[in-house]
Amino acid sequence: PGQYLELDVPHRRPDARGTRREFSIVSAPGDLPLVRIAYKDGDQKHPSSYKRALAASEPGDVLAVTGTWGDFILPRSEAPVLMVAAGIGVTPFVSQLRQRQHDGTARDVVLVYVAAEAAELAFRDELASTGVRVIVFTPDEPVDLPAHWTWAGGVRLDAEHLERVVQDLPARQAFISGPPRLIASLA
Repeated sequence: PGQYLELDVPHRRPDARGTRREFSIVSAPGDLPLVRIAYKDGDQKHPSSYKRALAASEPGDVLAVTGTWGDFILPRSEAPVLMVAAGIGVTPFVSQLRQRQHDGTARDVVLVYVAAEAAELAFRDELASTGVRVIVFTPDEPVDLPAHWTWAGGVRLDAEHLERVVQDLPARQAFISGPPRLIASLA
């Protein structure tokens, strides 16, 4: 859990980026033979030829996975973990938390989840079923949060607010997944 794959979606008239893209794997190894990926779609005025072809694929279509890679994996130690995800960057954490459920292992995990708006909090049900503590950073207040989720109050995520909401931050191993700007600002 935490790896990514390259998916080839052949289509007519591909743009300059071609017919392959990389995606984090959302499913856990325990979900095999099912392999799931996620991508943001529907809000773009001009989606790439690749995203249009991927969105048009049907169940039963055969698409080639041309490789799997990645070392964004949780350590085997039982140290408490902090996961910070922005937007679709939550996908490797969904995989890792799902595998934790499959294995029946307990671990102290806090997930800080950043989104541009509450409606963009993907995988809510799957994350809620893991039972991990989730702290949501969105400008608008989400409705009907699970009991173990809290809203950070509409503030922007930065180091000061992270320390405020995760008071035992120095004791946790931290993992960040999202846009390079967020990663750089929190590093």
